[in-house]
Order: sequence, then structure tokens, then C-alpha cells
Amino acid sequence: MAARSRHMERTLLLVAVIIFAGGFVAAYLNLPPSMEAPVWTLLALVAVIGVPATVATNAWEYALSANLLGYRVSPGAAVRVSIMASAANLLPIPGSVLVRTEAVRRLGAKTSRALATSTLVGLAWLAITALLTGALLLVYGRIGLSAGAGGIGVVLTGATVYLLARLEVSRPALVGAKLALVESASVLVKAVRLYVILHALHYQVGMDQAMALTSASVVATASGFFPGGLGATEVLSAAVSPLVSLPAAVGLLAAAIDRMIGLAVLGLLTGALLFGKRHGAKEVEAAQEESDALGAQPEPKI
Repeated sequence: MAARSRHMERTLLLVAVIIFAGGFVAAYLNLPPSMEAPVWTLLALVAVIGVPATVATNAWEYALSANLLGYRVSPGAAVRVSIMASAANLLPIPGSVLVRTEAVRRLGAKTSRALATSTLVGLAWLAITALLTGALLLVYGRIGLSAGAGGIGVVLTGATVYLLARLEVSRPALVGAKLALVESASVLVKAVRLYVILHALHYQVGMDQAMALTSASVVATASGFFPGGLGATEVLSAAVSPLVSLPAAVGLLAAAIDRMIGLAVLGLLTGALLFGKRHGAKEVEAAQEESDALGAQPEPKI
């Protein structure tokens, strides 16, 4: 599929912002009249602990992507690429995937291999999300929804295993286990963030409900239609919420609050990187330099 034009990307970003803002206002106006003020301490915990934890799992994911192709990157370089990739996700360009793919390519990998690795990681992310959602829904007695999510998870897991075999990496079972671990951490961190936000809004929810909203976020982001899933995440969260006994307005508001907290913290982190004169291209070069310093060569084993 041909890449979308810059004009189209800008248009989609504008539409996404309008949907996000409109959805937020609509959700706020449709909240129960008895809704109390949020618990600010819990929201602060999401900002101080939850968002950095997401950055850490994203960095771990990027480091594993490089390792799949036989390269090593230091934790610092992985964190920097992760932050820049997350920031790029809301620009009118192919965002996060472009930054991560280019970062791996600059290490020496072929573009086709770098893209294949990004696809593998994306499939694993979707598969783990579906499987974890299905498992939690089953634990909480939502049998029908659990079967649907679990079935999707099994299909996506099969696709992930197939692509992993096509990449012909060493010790595929170990690689698969690492992928499952990092994606599980990524998904669970997101679910806990939403769980805490919902409790900050005085809703005594279960992890199954938070995981359902997480699934909406993952699907919206992975679709790639709107930059970073902006707008789509919030609308899909509203659509999914009634299926797990949550008011649509509350699900949308929780997703929007999570987004705003994430953007605020990400803005501070990105600003710190730019203040240090580590711009996007320099971040990739830094990753290569640190990799070279570690003696980065294609490794015989993963």
C-alpha cells in the first residue's frame, strides 16, 4: 500500500484532534451528576510511575527488536529511541514504526528485515493483548467475550509464530518467550494505568474492565488510521465499555485522561532530550555509536 501523502496525514491528525476534543467534552457532559472530583493522588501516580513504566517497556521492546537482528543497544539508547518514537507517533508521518525501523536500520540491518521485525513485534503485541484480555474476562465470568478475545488471540499467536519462523532467528522458542514477556509487561502496564484512573474517578472496577479498555487502545493504535490512535482510542473505548458494565462516558473519559497524562509526561521527556541537543536523527546515531562501543556485531545466538 502506498504511503499516505503529507496532506492526508495532516488532515487525519486534525480530524483525530477534533474527535478527541469532541468526545472528551461529550463524555464530561454525560457523566453521572453525583460524580465526585477525581483523586488527584492516584492520577499523579499514573504520571510519575505509570507513564515512565510504559516508556521502559517500549525501550525493552525496541532493544529486543534490535537483538532479533543480531544487534545490541544500551538501555540508555533504547530509552531515547523509545521516547522519540512515541513523540513521533502524533506527528503527520508514519510515527513510531518509522523511527524504530530507521533506528534498527542504522545499526546495519536491511530495511526489509527491520520492517519484518517491526511487524513481528506488532503481531505479538496484538496476540498477547487478546490472550490476556480473554483470560481476565474468563476469570471474571464473562464467558462469551472471553471466548471471542481468546479465539482472536490464538489466531494472532499462530500468525506471530509463522512470521517468527520466516525470520529464521536462532533459538526461536527463546525469542518467542522474550516477546511474550515484553508484550505482557507492556499490556499490563497500560491496563494498570487505566485501572488506577478509573479508581481515581471513583469507579470500583475489576482488571477485566481495565483490560477491555486496554484492548480498545491497542486495536486503535495498531490500526494506524489516526496518528497514535488519537480519537479512535477514545471512541472505541466508549463503544467497548458497555460490554463490560461501564458507562460509555466513563470509558471514554478514562481513555482521554490517560492520553493527556501520557502526553504531558512525554512532552517533558522529549523536551529534556531536545534541550540536550539530541534530535531525532542524532538519537539514532547515538544508538549506533553506543552499539559500536559495545562491539555490536551480528550475534550467533539470541
